Amino acid sequence: MKSKIPNEAEATRTRDFILLVFWMILGVFLATVATSPAETMHKNPVGIGDPWSNKKIIEARNAVELAWEVYHHAALGGTLASPSIQTQLESNLHECRHLLAEAYTAAENRDWKQVGRFHQQILTLSHHVVEASQEPKR
Repeated sequence: MKSKIPNEAEATRTRDFILLVFWMILGVFLATVATSPAETMHKNPVGIGDPWSNKKIIEARNAVELAWEVYHHAALGGTLASPSIQTQLESNLHECRHLLAEAYTAAENRDWKQVGRFHQQILTLSHHVVEASQEPKR
């Protein structure tokens, strides 16, 4: 019995079908990546459409990130004024993170007054951490 050898037309159809499936899979993948949650979270970090609270939370989050960066730079460089100040700054940074989580919750609950209050507390604490981290050793 002879094996069936596909003719050129069948080979072309098979190749075209495989390419079609490949492009469809690639298209679905790219469409999924284009609408990833990370991109959505960057535009709308709390998942609600209130621009004011989004702005406040982004501002607070950036302040906390900056405070951590400045603090770590000073701590790793050994330039913090004293161990007690280091402990206080770490405590303030953890409080900032806690307040940021509370701000997210308040925004999700549409409690704009609380968002503003947490925002102000975060900015105050993070500003204090940045200033204290930059004080020279005595």
